Amino acid sequence: MDAFLAPSSPPQDSGYGPSGSRSRRTGQTSSEESGPLVPVVSTRYRVAYPDLRPCPVECLLGPDPEIFVRHGQDIRDGANTILAEHGLLDGPRCFAETNMEQIEGRPGTEEPTVTIVLPWLPDSKAKWTSAVQAIAIRNKELLQDTEFEDTPPRIEITAPEIVGPIYLGVVDDRPYLLQHWDHIKRVVHERLNTFDATRHFVTSVILLRHGLSPNTATNPITVYISVDRRSDEKQWDSILTNIENSLKALGWTDIRVHLEHNSPCLLQFQLLDPKGERGEILSKISKNNLVIHGEYHDNVNLGDDVSISQYVDRDDGETCNPPCGTLGCYLEIKTKTNPQWTKVGLTNYHNVRPGFQGWTIKEVDGGRSMLPLENRPSHLPSVANVWKLGTTTRLTAGKFSRFKNDVKLIEENHMSQTISNEYCFVYTHRLNDPPFSGHGDSGASVFDEKGCIVGLLFRGQVPNKAGQGGNGVTFVTPIEDVFSDIKKLTKGEITHIRVAAEN
Repeated sequence: MDAFLAPSSPPQDSGYGPSGSRSRRTGQTSSEESGPLVPVVSTRYRVAYPDLRPCPVECLLGPDPEIFVRHGQDIRDGANTILAEHGLLDGPRCFAETNMEQIEGRPGTEEPTVTIVLPWLPDSKAKWTSAVQAIAIRNKELLQDTEFEDTPPRIEITAPEIVGPIYLGVVDDRPYLLQHWDHIKRVVHERLNTFDATRHFVTSVILLRHGLSPNTATNPITVYISVDRRSDEKQWDSILTNIENSLKALGWTDIRVHLEHNSPCLLQFQLLDPKGERGEILSKISKNNLVIHGEYHDNVNLGDDVSISQYVDRDDGETCNPPCGTLGCYLEIKTKTNPQWTKVGLTNYHNVRPGFQGWTIKEVDGGRSMLPLENRPSHLPSVANVWKLGTTTRLTAGKFSRFKNDVKLIEENHMSQTISNEYCFVYTHRLNDPPFSGHGDSGASVFDEKGCIVGLLFRGQVPNKAGQGGNGVTFVTPIEDVFSDIKKLTKGEITHIRVAAEN
């Protein structure tokens, strides 16, 4: 929702990044009595001036920008006075901070920003909007006739639900919810497909516990929805309300809905030639476990890295290294033409796909509706804890969730089917423990306490600010679904499949 003190043209781009202009006009009126123009944008958990930047944002370390060196204290004092006048401070503590912030991972978007973190309450949107307007007017008066008059700082009041840290957990105490999850998911998709802001942009729908408490069992059960950057956050508030009302009408009054910009990522190696300073290269080698310890063995074992033995030529003519992933396990198969058990390796298809003749990835225009797939019958063992052995992060443990989630295969937008139904597990690591999975672990086997393989590691996703809580989500394809797809892909040529007893 956009709020204005007076009609205004859209705010101009930032002047602080290298690609931006050197000024951001706050607007002028034809009459002094009209007052300054203050475009304020509000949505759930956020109110900002002059517009909303995509989350997450990050604070840059280093010296303050010149505007805060000269006027930072006055800006902070004025903001805190206004917050107190609006009843948004419980005491004299300073809640307003001044930082140089940028969109996470996007250098060149940095801008001086007044940031305030407050709890989200039913009346927060109205109070926050009024406070941000007042702070913006106060800053304009403060900076009048200075070199910063046309480049005032951004202002954003944000709830902890946005800035985190966020803690994730599995929903393991609601068996009746598991029975109705497919119907709930379909309702959510139907609602998402009625809005332009989400119709073609959903990247995942997951059920988990998502909240601010390190004791994840106390965090609310949440339908977590991620969308790509093309989705307009200003329209999300009405979308969330619509979905929540639909769930309440079905009797699910305790399910929270969360929507954010995020996407699952492939967990394959990207073996490009080393670039950057020596320290950066060595750090990457250490982080991604790219060193062979001990003697090099001739046999490829479970958890080792595998790749196609050729380079990949892009459409623009550049030759690239192939992706690399993890050997999940060895299988034995029988075919119509060979009734003897034959040993083969198993990994994720995208690890070796560039080696197939005629394969390519191209960006295409348009989008597709993300309605859930028709679930095929499958059985996954009733396990609470699982383990995986991957190339990069080696042996790690996770907490299993029995809810099947919808994951969009963004790199396959050119294909007719872009949605995959996947189980997931959540990993909350202790201090100094490695993450559950990382780039290069795609294709690793996931197994239970009996050593039985339950699935193949597919890809991962870290909800915004969940990394601060030490956790994320890793998707796993059930092994019986893998076997079914193998038989289907070969059109029945492969008749029997089993996991090999030994390498």
